[in-house]
Amino acid sequence: MELKDIVHISGKPGLYKIVAHGKANLVVESLDASKTRTSVSVSQRFSVLDDISMFTTDEDIKLREVLVKLNDTVVGGVTPPSPKSSEDDLKKFFELVLTNYDKERVHTSDIKRLVQWYSLLVDDLDFEAMRKAKDDEDTDETKIEHQETKSAVIKSQPRVKVDTKGKSSASKTAINRKTV
Repeated sequence: MELKDIVHISGKPGLYKIVAHGKANLVVESLDASKTRTSVSVSQRFSVLDDISMFTTDEDIKLREVLVKLNDTVVGGVTPPSPKSSEDDLKKFFELVLTNYDKERVHTSDIKRLVQWYSLLVDDLDFEAMRKAKDDEDTDETKIEHQETKSAVIKSQPRVKVDTKGKSSASKTAINRKTV
């Protein structure tokens, strides 16, 4: 399962897998044990997990990267707190996962929701594939930046035409202006 196939519907608890979609609605199935299917109007507020980012002091970080870091922390031996744990416990845990998260804009409710989502998704997500996708994305961004830099360097170089007498057209224009 991939994050692009999972949605959070505003006002409804839990996460839902997209089963089918039409012009005016989505058919979703809950990820909990009940596996209930329901139709969601596209006018309802819902978020695809792949589009969600979290605030950091540097740049915003995609939810998939946060989930990979959270999984690495859990695999490293740190037990995630219950979503019903105290604010301090949740914040301490999240600081282990994402040291540079923005403490003013990331609320305790966001951390609770993240821990809940992780517990729902831990068995279904392929964290290695998500890590590889992030690495591939970083490589693509580096290539694009390199191409943009190379293009900018080429465009910034002035073009000077040389006439048959060996003088540049810029010099010839300057000479013509002086004589007129």
